[in-house]
Amino acid sequence: MSFKITVKDEKDEVVSQTVFVDASVGSSEEKEEDEKSENEKFYDAEIAPALAEIAKKAREKGMSFASMVEYDQGDTGNTIYTQKVGDMSPKMMMSVLSMKANGNVDAFMIAMKKYARENNIDTSGSMFLYDK
Repeated sequence: MSFKITVKDEKDEVVSQTVFVDASVGSSEEKEEDEKSENEKFYDAEIAPALAEIAKKAREKGMSFASMVEYDQGDTGNTIYTQKVGDMSPKMMMSVLSMKANGNVDAFMIAMKKYARENNIDTSGSMFLYDK
C-alpha cells in the first residue's frame, strides 16, 4: 500500500505532492454513518471542522499544522496542513509521516528513509536510516 502527502495553497490548489510507496498503512476506506461510533461521529461533526479552521489560520501565516485525535482506541483522525515538502523541517515531516503510518514502524521508517534520500538529508548519524 502507499500513502500520499498533498500540500495545497491558500486557493486549495496542489503545490506539491510526495507519494510514499512500499509502506503498509491502515485502510483509508470510509465507514458508513451507521458503522461509526458516537465518538467518531462527534469527531467528524465538531472536532475535525474546528481543527481544520485552526489549520487554515496557521497556513495563512505560513505555518505547518499537524494534529491527531484518537477518538476511539486505535482509531484516529488527522488534520494536516503543511508547507511545501522541502520547506518543512525534518521534525515536522517526521510527525506527519508518523501519523500517516498508523502505528506501523516499518512504514514510518521506509517513508522517513525515502524522505531523507529525496531531500539530501545526511543520515550518517542514524543507526536506522544510514545506508553505506
